[in-house]
Amino acid sequence: MCGIAGFYLKNQINDDNFLCSQIKKMNHQILHRGPDSGNIWRSKRDKVYLGHRRLSIIDLSKNGNQPMHSSNNRFVIVFNGEIYNFRELKEELKNVYNINFTNNTDTSVLLECLNIFGIDKTLSKIEGMFAFALWDKKEKKLYLVRDRIGKKPLYWGYLDNGFIFSSEIKSIFAYSGFNSQINFEALSSFFKFSYIDAPQSIFEKIYKLEPGFYLEISKNFKIKKTQYWNLDRVFITSNNKVKDKLETQDCLENLLEDSVKKRLISDVPLGVMLSGGIDSSLITALAQKNTQTKIKTFSIGFNEKLFDESKHAKNIADILGTDHTEIKVDGYSILDLISKLPDIYDEPFADSSQIPTFIISKQLKRQVTVALSGDGGDEVFGGYSRYVWGRKFAFLCKNLPIGIRRCLSSTINLFSADKINSFASILPLKIRPPNFGDRVYKIADIIKSESDCQIYSKLVSQTEPNTFMYKKFNNEDKIRLTKYPGNYDISSAMQYTDFKTYLPGDILVKVDRASMANGLEVRSPLLDHRVVEYAWKNLDQSLKIENNKGKIVLRRILEKYLPKKSFDRPKMGFGIPISDWLRGPLKVWMTDLLSFEKIKRQGIIKPEIIHSMIKDHLDCKRNFHYQLWTILMFQAWYDKWSSG
Repeated sequence: MCGIAGFYLKNQINDDNFLCSQIKKMNHQILHRGPDSGNIWRSKRDKVYLGHRRLSIIDLSKNGNQPMHSSNNRFVIVFNGEIYNFRELKEELKNVYNINFTNNTDTSVLLECLNIFGIDKTLSKIEGMFAFALWDKKEKKLYLVRDRIGKKPLYWGYLDNGFIFSSEIKSIFAYSGFNSQINFEALSSFFKFSYIDAPQSIFEKIYKLEPGFYLEISKNFKIKKTQYWNLDRVFITSNNKVKDKLETQDCLENLLEDSVKKRLISDVPLGVMLSGGIDSSLITALAQKNTQTKIKTFSIGFNEKLFDESKHAKNIADILGTDHTEIKVDGYSILDLISKLPDIYDEPFADSSQIPTFIISKQLKRQVTVALSGDGGDEVFGGYSRYVWGRKFAFLCKNLPIGIRRCLSSTINLFSADKINSFASILPLKIRPPNFGDRVYKIADIIKSESDCQIYSKLVSQTEPNTFMYKKFNNEDKIRLTKYPGNYDISSAMQYTDFKTYLPGDILVKVDRASMANGLEVRSPLLDHRVVEYAWKNLDQSLKIENNKGKIVLRRILEKYLPKKSFDRPKMGFGIPISDWLRGPLKVWMTDLLSFEKIKRQGIIKPEIIHSMIKDHLDCKRNFHYQLWTILMFQAWYDKWSSG
């Protein structure tokens, strides 16, 4: 795992020393992504400058350092990621094409594939997570490529005299004279969904390359964008019918095991992030099955029982016989960690599980350099509760006239959240959901929906930015369920949309930045594109969601390795007690960061609305922690960005 950076210029600047200093500055900003070595390559004549920071995983010798040249010296590459089938490809290149390799890296295999097969065929052959830049000396073309699912980041933008790119935004800003203003449409999207989806970034002149795409920048600086992989194409070859569920389950298990085995290849210590949930437990079981020694597993624990899964993780580790370590959040200064978030993420980012993800990554790095995770299971196999609720709300909205639903919604809103909570107090604590009044308010809003898209939008968002931003935008176009290419079903369409947006925009960003800030590589076997394609082609919804439970097929596979009672429980997620923290240890930080006068001076959001939310939250009248955390993450980022 590594970091990459570079630029391709027109001929106005001829000061090579200056340009070398620029690429070195860009490289330095991503040192954390590759602490083991850093190098640059340039063509003074063509004005191409490439930088690389290396986290050594395969072949730890200096022979694996980058930028790397192809055997015929035509291509130069800077590569971030892993090619999991590089050994099979290497044998093909050696036996069929007589290629001699000078190192044992997957980078060299990728480079020779590009040399022999070209970019399109190579991308169809490789399995992995990656973002890379390739310079073709003969054609004078620069290629930027991002993996199918969006595991690895790649930002790009325009200079006055050329083109620039990097793994992280801070690296682009290290180029002297580069500046950009806030993209307020992207900011509105952030306030709505808590992240910014590709191709937008928080800055007007910087873009994210979308998953499954590559850019081709020719010598006349024309940019061509090509989509080489698209989940939609899976539906063209799918009949959406399961002939034999048991056979399908066995085929999926074999694919998952192969995916895990390939991700166990490493020349450095490796472990597994074990939450105790279905996804990470299955990955742990398959990893331990294919490892001779006890595999290292890690979980995170909270004092607050509502958020703590550590005892479940410990139980599963004991059953599987792993070498388990439990990490306590309480050992960290949360304020100190929060102050680092703007530097880690470069953009406003408000998935609060970024905090435990950073903590577990930091602890893992003390013992391992590579970790396997269960990311992707919810989106691919139907794990989120919103897929169940989406169906229920869609059925209600279809069968109950809008007038009645609006009337019901208005009636609910006549009662304060406090009053609703007092009504609910008669229910036994074990069946009474937390923040019951706020949940009822959310239901009241959802039942007014006039389309499935509105239902989905309200399920996945916690704020409506047009109520508190001075500039107003329409964010609904980003989540049109009607884009779903299969036989329409709201839960399937929601999964598809989450896979295309929420997964690469939130989940994978969270994990990449938190892990790479600590020099840790995270691999996700459930996001092997072969697994993804097989699941979408062959699993009908009964193998994903049944009887209000998700991930049915994964549960059945996991029963082969663990007692059902060890994992068959309600999904907890990877949350933290933000609501209580904002009323306690983070209260002063929140009120200082969101001071009325400061917000008023900025002129971006309306201070009176924000302060009304703060007051109601602190007075325990409402639970606004989702909304406030999103605004706090913007403000923390804005304070750092505006101060330079």
